[in-house]
Amino acid sequence: MTVLSISSASDQEDELYRILGARIKLIRVQRGLSQNQLAAAVGLSRASMSNVENGRQRLLAHNLVAIGQALAVDPAIFLGQEDLPQFTAQLPYPTDRLRVFLEMASEEIGGFLQALKGEAPMPGERGESRRD
Repeated sequence: MTVLSISSASDQEDELYRILGARIKLIRVQRGLSQNQLAAAVGLSRASMSNVENGRQRLLAHNLVAIGQALAVDPAIFLGQEDLPQFTAQLPYPTDRLRVFLEMASEEIGGFLQALKGEAPMPGERGESRRD
């Protein structure tokens, strides 16, 4: 285990995100995915994924979980201090199917959010939208 000498909380945060991004990139490359493929699978732009991998962009918890799911690893591995295992196996599912699934889920979530705002009927309901 490497011990880092970090001078401030800000430096500590910056180092955390650099390590997190480097671990994501390492596993992504070992899985044979491009930044575009991983970004599309988790709903981020390629530029955002690049920034994440280089420690320049903060991640929300749900994005970290989605990245772990897309790479078929426990997201805690990105935060650990132990050495990373080698991930040489391909993902246990085709990436094109993952992309289609995530696009479908995104559309359904969008429809549900519209329904919550009263802009559309709830999924499974018929008729006009209601406003309370």
